[in-house]
Amino acid sequence: MLSRHRRKVKVFFGLSDVFLTALAFEAACQSRVIPRDSLRNARILGHSQDRRSHHKMHLLAKMFIEGGLAAMRSVLSLFAATALLLAVSGVASASDLVVNGGFETGYPPQGNFTGWTQWGAEAALANQVICEPFAKEGSCYAKFGAIGEQTGISQDLPTVSGTAYQISFWLAGGSFGNLGDVESILISFGAVDLLNSADQDFGGVWTPFTFTETATSNSTTLSLGFRDDAAVYYLDGVTVDPEPAVPEPAAFALAGLGLVGLGLLRRKLA
Repeated sequence: MLSRHRRKVKVFFGLSDVFLTALAFEAACQSRVIPRDSLRNARILGHSQDRRSHHKMHLLAKMFIEGGLAAMRSVLSLFAATALLLAVSGVASASDLVVNGGFETGYPPQGNFTGWTQWGAEAALANQVICEPFAKEGSCYAKFGAIGEQTGISQDLPTVSGTAYQISFWLAGGSFGNLGDVESILISFGAVDLLNSADQDFGGVWTPFTFTETATSNSTTLSLGFRDDAAVYYLDGVTVDPEPAVPEPAAFALAGLGLVGLGLLRRKLA
């Protein structure tokens, strides 16, 4: 599709020379900078020998210009649209790789861990999905309250080796540093620990986290583990998106050139 547009733009620049020649001729005639009698032998009139032939060419030039202006508006619009398309074509559209990152599958009546693998000896008891207004996103969130060791969830993601990804989630909870309490959080993306924390409390306030990491294989495990001997941690809104690519400066310049040209033409014709 883009190659077809490029061909049209190339044809446009070829025809523009002919159009601008006619435009210059008409402008000269209108302003009388060039007397029409002196143009009898000019090449643009095809060596016409009389005023009648000159007048016919003058009318043809006017018709050509009127049609040409409309054609130029259409082609410039196409040029601007093509330039904009080229400018944004390098931007990767975000596509969340995580299945059921908000734990909403099954709701109503109740969300669940569909898409996730639960791990840890106490996972069956310590890991729960709760659906109530406290959820940060949607209606449900996950709760983790393991005692003595971490439990958590993991998911193998279809990544592309060498591609950067944004990993985001929300955390709340913790035991506010209760005496003798042991807390720990370990969240990893592949072999990289994104968050490895002890005694971190969020209370009843959802706290956002965002990390950027590059995948080293075509399958990357996202793992989220929690331990809180006296309270619980809450998790919601887990997403992993390809990091948007930054368009080349030349693409922005091309788009700007097309829009500026279209704007100037419209102003002239107004």
